[in-house]
Amino acid sequence: MQGYKFTWKSAEPEFISKALIKDQKTVLEVAKTKKKMIMERLKNNCDHSVAYCETMNNLLIDFIAKVAVNPIMTITDPWWGYSIEMENNKIELFLYRIDMIAFTKKKDNKITCKWIDKRGNYSICKSSCKKLTVEEYADKYGVKPVTVRQWIRRGKLRSAEKIGSEWKIPELSDIPKRGYLPGHYQLNENCAEELPEEYQYLAKFCLITILQSFADRNIYEVHCFSEKGDYEIIQMNEREREKLELFLISTSYFNYMFSGKEEYSTVDGRSLEIYLLEELKEEDLKDYTPYVGSELDFIENLVLDWSGFSEDGELDVLEED
Repeated sequence: MQGYKFTWKSAEPEFISKALIKDQKTVLEVAKTKKKMIMERLKNNCDHSVAYCETMNNLLIDFIAKVAVNPIMTITDPWWGYSIEMENNKIELFLYRIDMIAFTKKKDNKITCKWIDKRGNYSICKSSCKKLTVEEYADKYGVKPVTVRQWIRRGKLRSAEKIGSEWKIPELSDIPKRGYLPGHYQLNENCAEELPEEYQYLAKFCLITILQSFADRNIYEVHCFSEKGDYEIIQMNEREREKLELFLISTSYFNYMFSGKEEYSTVDGRSLEIYLLEELKEEDLKDYTPYVGSELDFIENLVLDWSGFSEDGELDVLEED
């Protein structure tokens, strides 16, 4: 196996420098292209309501307008770039630096990206959706408030957030589909809230995934993971599962993990990881001296190098192979 490692202390390889977004013009081009693709995808996808599609379109228009008027500098440093990220109910433009990137090439000449370490992620501008009351959400999506409250109580509208005694729902939360979809919840490490006695057992877990049993659709499996690697499965009936999910979305102790995060950090609107996976060729690495040895040793060296970063994001010691 051959291994290649590049850091921000070295000259940036051309295959990276030509991929990164460096200026306002390119940010705008990528944003407009992705807007067109997203709206075309929604138009051809019958899974979303008209209200959802309109909200998404307005969000994208607002983001493009903000990018157009914000002072966005042209980057000359080869390791810095811009990234557009869409997650949950917001679109945000970030400035970041690649600190380390590594690849392996095996005997079949297959090249695999093994490590991309980014630092910074400074927010430049963002567009966010409004948070609606139950009544406002019901009016926008054409349903009754009692139906919305029932969805929340049954754990089907997981993006809902309890603020004081009132529920708020992000505007870009489509009405739930029929059937049960898996739910994922992550520990909020900054929360000082005490868990009620009934759910004290959750305190030792950092991740909870709830699945419907394949063997019995009336049974739900709560998969609990701890930072130490401990793992438990707790079975619940539908009523118990609904009660648990209502607690999870109403407490600040756990955060619902939204799916569908998208990142556009290359000039053609792909994530850097996907770009390298699809575009990196053997000839791109021909001018660089590889590490030759076992893949395990190469990965262990990368971990040691990564641990050389100080808290301020600078590398203390990192030598090129």
